[in-house]
Amino acid sequence: IAVPDLDLWLARSLYAALSRNAQTVCQSATLSQLSVSATGDALSYQWYSSASSSNVGGSLISGATSAIYTPSSATASTKYYYCVVTGACGTATSNASGAIVVNAIPSTPSISAGSTTSLCPGEEVTLTSSATSGNQWYKNGTALSVSTATTLTTSESGAYTVISTVNGCASSASSPTAVDMNTVTAITQQPSASTQSGMSGSNLVVNATGTNLQFQWQVSTNSGSTWTNTTNTGVYTGSTSSTLSLSSGINSSYNGYQYRCVVSGTCSPSITSGVGILTINAAPATPGTISGYASICANTNQSYSITPV
Repeated sequence: IAVPDLDLWLARSLYAALSRNAQTVCQSATLSQLSVSATGDALSYQWYSSASSSNVGGSLISGATSAIYTPSSATASTKYYYCVVTGACGTATSNASGAIVVNAIPSTPSISAGSTTSLCPGEEVTLTSSATSGNQWYKNGTALSVSTATTLTTSESGAYTVISTVNGCASSASSPTAVDMNTVTAITQQPSASTQSGMSGSNLVVNATGTNLQFQWQVSTNSGSTWTNTTNTGVYTGSTSSTLSLSSGINSSYNGYQYRCVVSGTCSPSITSGVGILTINAAPATPGTISGYASICANTNQSYSITPV
């Protein structure tokens, strides 16, 4: 009698055969079931695993006692499986399965930056993955074309992540590293000359664009020869804001004072605004006393005079 390939016979009444199909998966993925074909009476099954393609000397798998067995993928390994079938007429051992390869999932990489990630125009930063191979870089969740090296140099704003893939198994994405391209400081509205009548208050305004803007108003009392930072004391409020307010306490001694604002931000250099000049016109004096008749008759004329001041 011819014996079929991969079949084992015992007492011409019991045999067991197992597919040699190999499988390769990533750790924790689902493996396909293995099944053994056997004939005989009162059959029982016991599965074994082996580090080599052999059906002897393997390790007994506790609880694996049916004709079907699904290998575990919890641990990275390469194993072979076979089944020992016992029946009324003895025992038969199947052939070893094909290689069941479980590849490890790479550790989640981390990103380190070679310099600050808060950039100004013309600057760039190099990001480095802790994974030595299999890197794929992403910006805002989108894969960057041809960005598979350990390092990535960029000058663009975005949230950067990296995934490492080894033997077809991908790690989790790294924590994102934010790269910010800041705006250069620029003044969009210059302070204008301010003319006040009497002792009323005054405001000087500067508008600017940029990142993390800071303002410092300055005053010159000698036609611009020297400048001094204003502080929020006396007649001044808003010395470090975009609007400098002068209270109604200003008097004619402030006439001709010059004001400017130094605007700085994350990106150098700071910008100094143009000059606003404060002009204070003297208020008219209070008129004197009006003299003349308090009452007149109809259709008559009356003269009145006012005492000069």
